[in-house]
Amino acid sequence: MRTYAIRILWCKVAIGGSDQGCAALVVPWLRAGKEVDPLVQEKGKCWAEMTGIRMSGSDKPKHLVAPLKTHGRAIEKMWRSYHGAVDFLLDIARTSIVCDTIEQVNFLVEWIAQDQDVVVLRIKNRFDVDYDCGRTAGYRDVAMNLVLVSAQAQGQGLNDTVFEIQIILAELYEKKTEEGHQNYKKFRDLLVA
Repeated sequence: MRTYAIRILWCKVAIGGSDQGCAALVVPWLRAGKEVDPLVQEKGKCWAEMTGIRMSGSDKPKHLVAPLKTHGRAIEKMWRSYHGAVDFLLDIARTSIVCDTIEQVNFLVEWIAQDQDVVVLRIKNRFDVDYDCGRTAGYRDVAMNLVLVSAQAQGQGLNDTVFEIQIILAELYEKKTEEGHQNYKKFRDLLVA
């Protein structure tokens, strides 16, 4: 609860407004993310199944349902990373696929880029040799921002809601523990301090 209060305080200072005004900035993004999330998770599962990417020694696809970004984290990211520009929050709804090899990562990125049900807006390739992994404490993945343009998404009015898919190597994913994520959050906070 204390962390949430600090995030609201950051927001209040930045916009000189009230708790309600600050919190209200992200509500439409959170609502849209919640509405599009079932389609996003279904698409992630479909990509994992169609490309044949499976858990090592298993028949299960390597699709991971990622939770929706929380209200407090959305406010924090909006101010910390985007100086109050809520329209840069592109990862409220997100999904992940774990790959065993970099070749699978490349194949999956190409597969997704050719999918007629989505439009790729941005690809952030943290595997690129020129990427400064010091900015993410050594973490690497491919993060793609997309919009769904399928008939179903259009019919539900969700074809302008951006979502993110993270494509992760299994070796890195296995090291991505809760403790490691907490350490990353501390690292991220130090970058801003």
